[in-house]
Amino acid sequence: LIATAVAFGSIYIGFHHPVTFAPHTWMIIISIYTLIAAGLPVWVILQPRDFTNVQILYGGMLMLLIGIIGTGFKGINISYPIANISGGVKHLGLMWPMLFITLACGAISGFHALVCVGTTAKQVTKQSYSRKIGYGAMLLESMLALLVLVALATSLNYSDYLGIVWPEPGMGKSNPILAFALAVGGMFHNATGLPMYVGSIFGILMVEGFVITTLDSSIRFIRYILEEVWQVLFTSVPSILMNHWFNALIAVGGMWALASANTFTALWPIFGSVNQLMAALTLITLTMWLSMHGLKTWFTIFPAIFMTVTTIASLVILLVSKYLPAKNYALSSAATLLLLLAVALTGIAFKKGFELFQRGRNVALAGDGNPAKSD
Repeated sequence: LIATAVAFGSIYIGFHHPVTFAPHTWMIIISIYTLIAAGLPVWVILQPRDFTNVQILYGGMLMLLIGIIGTGFKGINISYPIANISGGVKHLGLMWPMLFITLACGAISGFHALVCVGTTAKQVTKQSYSRKIGYGAMLLESMLALLVLVALATSLNYSDYLGIVWPEPGMGKSNPILAFALAVGGMFHNATGLPMYVGSIFGILMVEGFVITTLDSSIRFIRYILEEVWQVLFTSVPSILMNHWFNALIAVGGMWALASANTFTALWPIFGSVNQLMAALTLITLTMWLSMHGLKTWFTIFPAIFMTVTTIASLVILLVSKYLPAKNYALSSAATLLLLLAVALTGIAFKKGFELFQRGRNVALAGDGNPAKSD
C-alpha cells in the first residue's frame, strides 16, 4: 500500500508540479543516484525502489488490459498485416539469426542472467522460490509484449507506426517509445475518453520504469565484474581495487562519458549480439554445473548450442553485410572481438565437456572393476 501510494502519488505531484532540467543536468543527477544505489547494499535502495517502481508496471499492465477490452467493445479497425516477414527482413535482416538477437527479455537474455546472479540471488530466501520467480517473470514479460502489440495494432495506424519506428532516410530518427506512448494515449482516449496526453505520458512512465531499473542494476553488475577482473589480473589485489565505491565510481564514470559524448549510439546496434553471447555463456555454465553434480543437462545443452551458433552467425552477418561495407570501424572491431570471444567460448566448452565425459567414464570403469561386497 505504501509503495503504491508513493508511486502514483509521485505521478500526481509530477503532473501538477513538473520539474524541468537540461539533459546534461539530468545526466549528473542520474549518475549521482546510480553511484549511491550501486555502492549501498541491495536492501537499502535497490529492493525498495524495485518494489515501488513495479507498482507502475503492474498498474500499467492492468490499464492496458482494461483499455484493450474497452476499445474492443467500441469497435476497432486494424490496419496492420497479419504477417509481415518481408518488413522484418527489410529492416532487421534474416529471420534467423536476427530474430533471436532482437527478442531477448521474455525469452532468454544474458543481462537477465547477471540480474539473477547479482541481485535476485541475494533476495531469495528459499531455493524453491527461484522457479516461481523465473517462470513468473517470463510469463509477465510475454503478457506485456502481447498487450503492447495489441495496443499498437488497435490504436496506432500502420502508416503512422512505420513513419515513427521505421522512417524513410532523411525523415528523422526511429522513435519506438513515441509510437508506444501515442498508442497508449489513443487507446485510453478511445476507450474511456481520457485526454490523449495523459495516456501518452503514462505510457512513457511505463517505459521509464524499465529503464531506471536497468540503469542502477547494470551499474551494480559492472561493479561486481570489475572486482572479479582485478582478482584475475592481480595475484595480490590492491585494496583500492576491491573497494566497492571505487568500482562503482568507475562504472558510473564510463556510463556518464558514453552518455555525455553520445557515443553509446555507435555501440548500441551490437548490444543484441553481446547480450545473447552472455546468454550462451550462462547456459554453458549451467550445463557444466549440472553435469558435475550428476544432473540432467539436455534442457540446457541444446539451447546453449543453439544460442552459441545463432550469436556467431549474427555477428558474421552484421560484420560482412553492414559494418565492413559501411566502414564502421568501431562496430567492426567490436564484432570481431565478440567473434573471437565466441570461438574461444566454444573451445573452452568443448574442452570442459570432454574432461567431464572422461571423468564420468573413468568413474564408471572404476565401479565396474570393484564388484559389490556381499553382506
